[in-house]
Amino acid sequence: MKIILKEDHTLPIVSVQCWVRAGTINEKEGNNGIAHFLEHMLFKGTERYGVGEISKIIESCGGNINAATSHDFTCLYIDIPSEHLKVALDVIKEVLVNSQFPEDEIERERKVILEEIKRREDDVESYLWDLFNEKIYLNTMYKYRVIGTTTAVAKIGRNALINFYKKHYIPKNFILVIVGDCKISEWSGLIANMFEEIPLPALESNNNALTLTVVEEDKRDFELRKFHKKVEYAHFICGFLGPTCKEYEQYVADVLSVILGSGRTSRLYKTLYQKKRLVYSIDSNYFTRYGSGLFTISAKFKEDNFDVVYREILKELNLTKLNGVSEKELKQAKVKIINDWLLLNETYHGQASTIGYGLILNDLDYVKNYVDNISKVTNEDIKKFMNLYLPKKLSYVVLLPEVNR
Repeated sequence: MKIILKEDHTLPIVSVQCWVRAGTINEKEGNNGIAHFLEHMLFKGTERYGVGEISKIIESCGGNINAATSHDFTCLYIDIPSEHLKVALDVIKEVLVNSQFPEDEIERERKVILEEIKRREDDVESYLWDLFNEKIYLNTMYKYRVIGTTTAVAKIGRNALINFYKKHYIPKNFILVIVGDCKISEWSGLIANMFEEIPLPALESNNNALTLTVVEEDKRDFELRKFHKKVEYAHFICGFLGPTCKEYEQYVADVLSVILGSGRTSRLYKTLYQKKRLVYSIDSNYFTRYGSGLFTISAKFKEDNFDVVYREILKELNLTKLNGVSEKELKQAKVKIINDWLLLNETYHGQASTIGYGLILNDLDYVKNYVDNISKVTNEDIKKFMNLYLPKKLSYVVLLPEVNR
């Protein structure tokens, strides 16, 4: 188990976060959504705390408690006045090792999650994103929805939740991060002793626990998918697979995504929106993952513009591949990324999140050197990245207005 403390006495608060190497990548089709289901159950009663008690205890101390699930991790966090740090640590530990999964609470949360799935499917952007991941990731668990499917969630029982919990919620999968008003000299030993008491499950002692490895998606021909839905105009997403979290090219992808489609000065915005008036909106992003990352371009436009929008996006990408970018574009993109990074890390919560996320994906050097690695990206890096990853045709999913019958 990794324990990271960062001391800062500017404010009398602390952010206590536990990042767990357990997410959708640990699932199968039959139990898709179990990591998210488990996250819902973590605060629903432990050996020491009854249902509903945990939130009341933290809130009575002036704190906030919540959790989130992703493909690569689950994160639990408590932001609380520093005088109540011991309370937060007690709760985190209890949740990590002594959750009880009451049957009636499982059924109650199942209904909640099934309703969440329904709402997500009704949300156009979320529905489009899930479809795109399903089409571009064929061989790895990134194709699965974090929230799960109605079919799988309806069947997940208490035994399945307990088995997943015992297998993945083990010390070597925990990263405990504490940032804020705590003296390392006073707390490091106390925290180590507190979590030293966690018993090792039989599953871990038998080496049955999953060891994460970088899983790369196979390269293949492009995938094209058109769907019809109750929308007023076309909702479109295209892209290609990129580097893993272990490769330098991830920083190049971050810079390129800003140059191509972040804000009014970006290439795609100026060409497709300002100059040619082909889209209502357009942007690009790069999503770093433990396995193969994902470079995406999203747009909204009139249905009749579909073919020309796709051609113009591909044309702009190929021009970037051939000619690279200007020094002005590079500088502006780097300034924006670094500024966003600094703003994120203004709060104790933001700093703890950055550290936890960095350690889940890579190591502490990832966090320490992120700004420097962004600053190093060159025009040659951009062209090399595009030659390495850009396919001849882009995978895409588009939602078109339903045909009137």
